[in-house]
Amino acid sequence: MPTTGEPQDTREAIIRTLEERTGLPLNDWVELVQGEGIDTAGAAMTWLEIEHGIGRHQAEIIAEEAFGTGGARESDTPEIKLDAQYADQKAELKPLRDALANAILGLGDDVSITTHLSHETVTRARDFAVITPVARPAPGRVLLGLSLPGTEYAGRPREVTETGVNENITHEITIKNEMEIDDDLLMWLSKAYNHAG
Repeated sequence: MPTTGEPQDTREAIIRTLEERTGLPLNDWVELVQGEGIDTAGAAMTWLEIEHGIGRHQAEIIAEEAFGTGGARESDTPEIKLDAQYADQKAELKPLRDALANAILGLGDDVSITTHLSHETVTRARDFAVITPVARPAPGRVLLGLSLPGTEYAGRPREVTETGVNENITHEITIKNEMEIDDDLLMWLSKAYNHAG
């Protein structure tokens, strides 16, 4: 079963072209990504594109195979995509994601969360945050990417060196439990929210 919104024939053609162009089959690329210690599908796509010159659609398929999408497709409902994101070993992260999403939605009535296959994008007038569940390496965690351009490293949010799934994201906070959704995190979220207005 394909894991993207692409028709099966198109997906198979992309996979076939991947091996023809690179000399490596899909499974070898998946093992290569997993061996690099990359922890999100978006980071894997960026790495494949920059380091190996892999095309966007091929990189997407490799990343989906490496990180799984629970059989969801981009054309599925947000609920199906969200359930797929938090399936299997990521299931324990769903309450953490829900608490974070509630905090984000509490920033204002003009905030929306859009669910994709591997992450969620948070938008005001423009994207200002990305929520990504990560199961490996253990322990599981939720990564909160923030758009804080011009903000120098100031402790908790680390600067992002690869843009991953959203080029607006400049900083990232790792969240391992609900206690970490604290005043400090809410302050950084508010800064990103205000900057996006």
